[in-house]
Amino acid sequence: MKERITLAKSPGKHLDENAMSKVFITGHIIEVETMDKQPRNLTRYRKFDKGHYIDLDTGELCDYHTSKQSSRQNSMLPSFERLRRIINANFFGLPSECHVVLTYREQVTDPQPLYADFKRFWQKLSYRYPHCEYIAVTEPQHRGSWHFHVLIKDMQARRLFIPHAELTRLWGHGFTWIKSFAGYDNIGVYFMARLKDVDVLEDLQADRPSKLIIKGARLRFYPLHMKLYRCSSGIVRPTAVAMPYREVQRLVKSQSPCFSRTIRIIQNDDGGETELNAITYEHYNLKR
Repeated sequence: MKERITLAKSPGKHLDENAMSKVFITGHIIEVETMDKQPRNLTRYRKFDKGHYIDLDTGELCDYHTSKQSSRQNSMLPSFERLRRIINANFFGLPSECHVVLTYREQVTDPQPLYADFKRFWQKLSYRYPHCEYIAVTEPQHRGSWHFHVLIKDMQARRLFIPHAELTRLWGHGFTWIKSFAGYDNIGVYFMARLKDVDVLEDLQADRPSKLIIKGARLRFYPLHMKLYRCSSGIVRPTAVAMPYREVQRLVKSQSPCFSRTIRIIQNDDGGETELNAITYEHYNLKR
């Protein structure tokens, strides 16, 4: 049997209070990654190319067991995770924040000129509305056309109101839409679902929300290694803090996580299965 490494998902498990955790504090959302043990057993493995890794102890070249679709999804996952954390570190559902959609009249299938159009739009909007910062995210529709989602906040915490007619004039390329964030307590998760999933009726512009949602289907419309988002200079980029898991429990006041999952890293060979490590991911929402 050829040696290979696989991943197995399971519900989150009870964790040792002395285990070291990597913690992202993004407003009232706390994300925690905890390893069962330091990955000493994994130091013998190194990536060789897109399809192979090498065992440094034996010199054996081994295959990754992933499909093209899972490879695309895995390559994009870190970008989506960073974006979710950046959103939650900066947007909290306040009157000084809003969500803007910018679309094109004609179908635009080449993503290259998108940010030049957005740069001109932002220069005009920031002149009219100073002290604002943004996160701009590109999104493909399943018909192949691109558009923008833009999260805007007034850094002086003043109520942000942009009339729809003015927004459309400043954009100048097509339809626009604007909405407040009132009532949302996890804006990052809301946007991840919006960017990954496909509403099969989205191009029909139906009067009522469609319930025909295909989870994760939008990922195949993103080019590999595409830059998904850009941020202005005033947007906070959260960084990880290391602490024992017992300190995590103090930080969240022993609250139960709203999400918990464990990923087991398993080595498969002629001797059977060996668990090299396990990583548990937890999300806490301190507003709940």
